[in-house]
Amino acid sequence: NRFIFNKTLLTITYPTGATIRCVSGDNVDSIYGHESYASVVDEASRVKEEAYNALLTTMFATNGPIKLVANPTIKNNWFFKLWKRIFDLDCHTDGYYTAYKLTALDAVEAGIMSKEVFERAKKDYSPSVFKRDFLAEVPDGEVSVFDFEAIHNNVKNISKCYESAIYFGIDLGFTDTMKSDYSVITGLDREGNVVFYDRFKKVGQDLINH
Repeated sequence: NRFIFNKTLLTITYPTGATIRCVSGDNVDSIYGHESYASVVDEASRVKEEAYNALLTTMFATNGPIKLVANPTIKNNWFFKLWKRIFDLDCHTDGYYTAYKLTALDAVEAGIMSKEVFERAKKDYSPSVFKRDFLAEVPDGEVSVFDFEAIHNNVKNISKCYESAIYFGIDLGFTDTMKSDYSVITGLDREGNVVFYDRFKKVGQDLINH
C-alpha cells in the first residue's frame, strides 16, 4: 500500500482509495463536476466568490465540511462579510457556520512563534501589513483608494478656508444597499489643498433628482 502522487492531475491518492484534489480558484470551471466530501480553501479572502459558489455545488450531495482559511484583506469582499456576520453572533456560530479568529499572539502563547519574532515583525513590517498578517485585522487604509494619513495631512484648515474652494469632487452614494452608503463632497483650492469636506448618508439618485 502506498500513496500515489499525480503531478498532472494535482491529486494525492491514499492507500484506501480516497483522493485529495488540488484546484485553482482562478479557474472556476475546473471546480465544477467533482463530488467532494470535504474541502479546504486556503487564502479564501483572495478567492473569487464565483469560485466559492462553484465549490458549494460539489458539496450538496455529500453535505461535507468546508474550512475557509485566510488573513483578512478588505472589508467589502464576500469572505470578510461572511466571517464578520458569523463572528458577531453569540458563540460565533449560526449552527451551520462557525467563525474563528487566530492571531500571531495565539501562536506565541502556544509556543509556535517566539515573542522575539512577533516584536521584530511589529518593527519591520508596515503598520497595515502587520495588522493584517499578524493580528488578523483589516487596516482602515486598506479599504480606501488613498492612505488615510496622507489624506489628513493634506487637509488645511477646513473650517476656516472653505470659501477658497474652486474645484469640487462628488462621490454619490450608489450601492446595492443604499442605506449604508455615504455621499461625499470634497473641495480643493487653487493649490490642491482640501479646504471643504462633507460626508453624509443620502441616496445619490435623490441628489441628482434634486
